[in-house]
Amino acid sequence: MVVLHALRWVMGTVRFSIHGAPEPFLNQCARSGISLWNIEKKEDFTACILAGGYRHLLPSARKTKCVLKVRERRGLPFRLAFLRRRKGLVVGAILAFLLVQILSLHVWSVEVSGNVGIPTAQIESVASELGLKPGVWKKDIQAKLLQEQLMNAFPQTSWLSVNTSGCLIRIELEELSEKPDLEANKRACNILAKATGQILYMEVYAGTPEVKEGDAVVEGQLLLNAVVEDTYGGNTLKHAAGKIIAATQHTFTTQVEMQKEIAQETGHIVTRRSATVFGLRIPLSFTGKPDGTYRLEAEQVRLKVMDSLLPVSFYKENWIEEMRQVVPMSQEEALQKAREEVAIQQKEQLGDATITAQQETVEVRDGVLYYRVDVNCEENIGVESEVFLQS
Repeated sequence: MVVLHALRWVMGTVRFSIHGAPEPFLNQCARSGISLWNIEKKEDFTACILAGGYRHLLPSARKTKCVLKVRERRGLPFRLAFLRRRKGLVVGAILAFLLVQILSLHVWSVEVSGNVGIPTAQIESVASELGLKPGVWKKDIQAKLLQEQLMNAFPQTSWLSVNTSGCLIRIELEELSEKPDLEANKRACNILAKATGQILYMEVYAGTPEVKEGDAVVEGQLLLNAVVEDTYGGNTLKHAAGKIIAATQHTFTTQVEMQKEIAQETGHIVTRRSATVFGLRIPLSFTGKPDGTYRLEAEQVRLKVMDSLLPVSFYKENWIEEMRQVVPMSQEEALQKAREEVAIQQKEQLGDATITAQQETVEVRDGVLYYRVDVNCEENIGVESEVFLQS
């Protein structure tokens, strides 16, 4: 019964009333093989018929001298009747359907996951050179060949796969973990001083100490010797290892001109818009790149459906005109800048050393701030130096 109701709804039904002699009309319809249902008598006789069969009632109505009048129309054909007046909408829907079908045969987007040290942009660039990019036919993608080519291009990966999910291509990979250099620990080496200082304490793991706590050492001096005497009085070369903590002093200097260049916006903004479809840039405005001093602020919007990127994105550029001028810098600003520069020097040179004391010296001459910091540290001054043997 449910299937019958659904079928009638899809084909459309008409309820009509019968005026005149309904009984002869109904008998004539039965003799003609016309199927009617829901025949009722209230004020008038009414019955239902499929919309396509209503015109077949007219001969029976003429023979019995009855007048038929449509009372109600139901079903899909009548719901879609408005489309007859909007043919453009129908054509547009058909074209949209065909366009979606064609686009579904192409790659819409390429996503990369699992990479840590390798930049995503670099992987996408190499994949694009190999032919894997938005817009290519999915049938032309050879996943196994691409996997081999990408593995060769990025030897730092332990495994890599190219998977297709609808119109999305996923490049999934895992990078190799760095292995310790076991051979380096087998090579003989001394421990030398990388800086001048006074030894505070020592932790010797391998090798023969050449200095002791409290000794003053200079840069390049031998601290731990790779030559170790064994229990039989013989000498053996070892990979010397240890921690030599010493009190050291370092000096850092820099100079800062007490003027700076600032940019002021003029209020003039040039906006450029474009769209990207399957990697093809389509300009939406015809304003060229402005000449002069401008600051660029860009925004890209990528369309998504159910967390899947579509091959369509919109790009907006705001070119903001600026006027630059040189203005004096206060001593406080210059000092702050000098401290920041010296802090970078300290981080590069001292590493994880502990600063126990420091003294600043500031001098301003001829519009230039001269900055100096004398630093007392406690640091590990031991550095490995390989021993090369002549054969």
